[in-house]
Amino acid sequence: MHCVVGLCWSVWGSGVVLAQSGSIGLVGATLVDVEKGELVRADLWIRDGKIAAIGEHPPDFEGSTLDVSGRWIVPGLRDMHVHAVMNQAFGAQEMLGPGKIAKRSLFAGVVGVLDLLNTENFIFGFRNRQRENPLTSPGAEIFAAGAVIAAPGGHGTEYPAPAREVSRAKDARRQVRDLAEKRPDVVKIIHDRLTPEQQAATFRPPRPSIDEATFAAAVKAASEAGLPSVVHVRTWENVRDAARAGATAVTHLPSTPVPPEIVDLLATTGTVVIPTLAVADPSLVTRPELLESSLMVRLTSPAIRESYRNFEIDGSRMVDGLERAMKNRFETMRKLSRAGVPLVAGTDAGNVLTVHGYSLHRELTLMVEAGLSPWQALASATVNAGELLGRGWGLESGDEGSVLVLGASPIEDIGNTETIEVVIQRGIVVDRDRLLDS
Repeated sequence: MHCVVGLCWSVWGSGVVLAQSGSIGLVGATLVDVEKGELVRADLWIRDGKIAAIGEHPPDFEGSTLDVSGRWIVPGLRDMHVHAVMNQAFGAQEMLGPGKIAKRSLFAGVVGVLDLLNTENFIFGFRNRQRENPLTSPGAEIFAAGAVIAAPGGHGTEYPAPAREVSRAKDARRQVRDLAEKRPDVVKIIHDRLTPEQQAATFRPPRPSIDEATFAAAVKAASEAGLPSVVHVRTWENVRDAARAGATAVTHLPSTPVPPEIVDLLATTGTVVIPTLAVADPSLVTRPELLESSLMVRLTSPAIRESYRNFEIDGSRMVDGLERAMKNRFETMRKLSRAGVPLVAGTDAGNVLTVHGYSLHRELTLMVEAGLSPWQALASATVNAGELLGRGWGLESGDEGSVLVLGASPIEDIGNTETIEVVIQRGIVVDRDRLLDS
C-alpha cells in the first residue's frame, strides 16, 4: 500500500508506476482549469491516457478511482528550455544525462521537457526509445531540437555537442532539411548578432553570428518542414529580426528595457517568448532558505547546495548585475503580458543558477513576482507550452491525461505548485520515490 497525506492506493507492476491501464478517475478535487481561468469542483476521468470526461462518471469507464477530496488538480507542468546533461553550480557538477533528468523532472511534477541543445543522435535516440515504450524509460517526456543552427565559431559551437554550422543561406536550408529528416520537435537557431557599440559594452569576447539572410533562410526552411523554430536571442534587435522573419519563438529576455515597438511587433506577429527568468535569477545564492526546500534537497547533491551556500555575495559584480537586469526583465514581462504576447515557461536548466525540475517552479514564482497572475504563470507551463508543440496540455476533454494533485491552491499562492501529492502521467499514477531510487 502506498500512501501520501492520507491518499492510499495499491502498488502494481514494477514499482516505477502504480497503475498500468492509463485509466483513472480522480474524485472530489478542485480542478484548476488554466485555459478557462476557472476553479471547478468536479471529478476528472482519464481513459487510455487522455482526459475522457469532467463531471459525471462516464458510463463506459472501467478504470480505478482515487479520492482526492480537498486537493487541487492542475495540468502537468512542462519546461520548454532545458539541456538534459547535468546540474551545475560554482565549482560543482552532477553529470546526469537525459534518463536521470527525465526521472528527476517527473518527480518534481514536470511531465515534459524540451531539450534545446544536445548531441543530436544521442538525444534523439533516447527520445525515440522513450516514445516507443515509455514504461522502459520512465520520466518526463523528452522533446528535442538536436543540434543548433549556428555560425562557424559562434555561440552554440563551444560545447561538446556538435552544432550545425552555417554561413550562407543555402547552407542553412540544407542543414535544416537534413535535420528535419531526424524528426526534431523544434529547430533551434542562434541569432545573437551585436552592433559594434553593443559589443564594446559587453565583457564577453566577440563571437560571430549568422547574418540576416542566412538567419531568415533557416527560419523559412524550418517552417517549410512543418517545424517550430526557437531562436536564441541576445538583444532586442535580434528579437525584431526573429519576429519579422516569422520565427515561432524566441528564448531569453534581453537585459535592457524593451522598446515599445518591439512589444507591438511581438503582439502583432504572435511570436512566442520563452523568458528563462530562472537562469538569470541569483536567488540560490542570495536566499539560502531556498536550498532547504524539500524539492531542492531531493533533486540535488549536497555539493551543489554547498556551492551556492558558500558563494561570496559581498562585492559580487555578478549578483549586482543580475539583480539590476532582473528589474528590467520584470518590467518587460509586465509589458509583454499586457500586450497579449504568448509566454511559455522555460528555465535553461543545466546551467548555473538552475536545477532540473526545481527551477520550473521557481520560474513560475518569478513570473508572478514580475506582475503576472498565477493563472498566466500556470498557462505558460501548460496550455501555452502545448500550443507551441501542437499538444493539448490543459484539462479539457481529449487533452493528455497528465496532471498533478496538489495539497494547496496554486491560485492563492503560486508556490503551492511544490505541494505535490500525486503525479499522474498519461493516466498512470507515478511512484515518485522510485524515480529517484533508480
